[in-house]
Amino acid sequence: MSEEKRLESWEVEKTINELVEEWTHVTGETALERADLVIKKLKFTPKACEDCNLILTEPRTIHLNSNKIPFPHWKEVCQTCKKYRNPRNGKFEYNYSQTASYYLTLYKKNNKD
Repeated sequence: MSEEKRLESWEVEKTINELVEEWTHVTGETALERADLVIKKLKFTPKACEDCNLILTEPRTIHLNSNKIPFPHWKEVCQTCKKYRNPRNGKFEYNYSQTASYYLTLYKKNNKD
């Protein structure tokens, strides 16, 4: 048998209520809408960003962009600090022009005549 501890229903409810910031009452026909309550928003504890040290009040969002010039590659940009991921060390520390310059230099270096 499993050694896992089983939570009582009141323990589960208490744990869920500690994590949920906002509930929404819904009515409808789909399985999700038949529930009396649906979680609308989870609580988020403010913390410092790993790369830019800004205090985050919402979860960090990173956009992944596909680029074709000067060659096919991906760029990642943090929507909190608007910094791009440095391809060398993986930290968000470049601005747009530094990132573009890096990929252009890499392209020229690999395509010498």
